[in-house]
Amino acid sequence: APGDPLRHIAWRLSAKSDELLVKEFEKVVNCDVTIALNLDPAIHVGAPEASTWESARDAALALVAQQLELGNSLELAVNGSIIERGAGKDRSLLIGKAIADVDVTGAEAPKDAPHPLRLCEGRLVPGMALFYIAPFHERDRREAALRLKAFAAR
Repeated sequence: APGDPLRHIAWRLSAKSDELLVKEFEKVVNCDVTIALNLDPAIHVGAPEASTWESARDAALALVAQQLELGNSLELAVNGSIIERGAGKDRSLLIGKAIADVDVTGAEAPKDAPHPLRLCEGRLVPGMALFYIAPFHERDRREAALRLKAFAAR
């Protein structure tokens, strides 16, 4: 098509067909992503530097960086609060601060904080991606399984 860059011409195929053929590239499709991060101190174990809390935090931060780099819109549910959906570097800083501010000792943890997946109820729609990050703990596994099944049934 007129205006296509020369570097996008498929030269070998064009030579065989007597017309210029242009490579078509897959369009980037952005999606809405929700990360439900369970940092409830009651289900985490280990010393602060090598704890399941630290591993979950690192996984969430890596996922945030990756998804924002892909241009996806991101929302975080963690320890009773939601960081509203958004994209860009400011979102990365806001989510990073929210994760860093979580009290790992549990001394300041809200006593009746809703499960992060409960916070997501009513916010998820078909086509969205949900990442749930938590250690494998029997009590949490049961509740998470029930909530995830409820999401899938919608």
